[in-house]
Amino acid sequence: MLFRRRAYQQVGGHAAVRRDVVDDLALGKRIKAAGLKWRFVDGQQDVSCRMYHGLEVADGLGKNLYAVFGYNALLFIFVWLWLAMVFCEPLVWLGLAATGRSIPADATRLASISVLQSVLLWGMANWRFGFPAYLTLFYPLSILTALGIAIRSLVLTTGGRATWKGRVLSGQRGRWWGMGKQQPPSQ
Repeated sequence: MLFRRRAYQQVGGHAAVRRDVVDDLALGKRIKAAGLKWRFVDGQQDVSCRMYHGLEVADGLGKNLYAVFGYNALLFIFVWLWLAMVFCEPLVWLGLAATGRSIPADATRLASISVLQSVLLWGMANWRFGFPAYLTLFYPLSILTALGIAIRSLVLTTGGRATWKGRVLSGQRGRWWGMGKQQPPSQ
């Protein structure tokens, strides 16, 4: 994120969002609320970044995933179950058909179309971000891994055990339904 000093100071800078786990989104909301101009641009050609190394990705994404949904468990669970169904259920149907189970022809056809669309979608994303093409075939593992990280994020955050860089992120313990006044976790 790049700011003009005046705009950054006008919205209170990072001091104004120090309690927000997802500080980049919080800053963006403050910029928008202040009526300031903002742009979303692709700087991939000019900037590179390695956010996480190894299994650290589970903690890094885990601290953000539930927070991005405003700590609303109903919405969070719906979206993640929907993603799992969209990307994994067609593979289950095709697997059943491959093992000789009696599956309606329409279900097999729709599952095949869905898998083809998923491969194309993941292939385009891998191409766009410079990942090896063969990773496209592992998209179900990517979805299942992300689902596991999401579940972990929900459980740790609502249980008051979410941590980041050695600090406990408190404030959302027992909060499941996203109702009432939101108090973002402290860092």
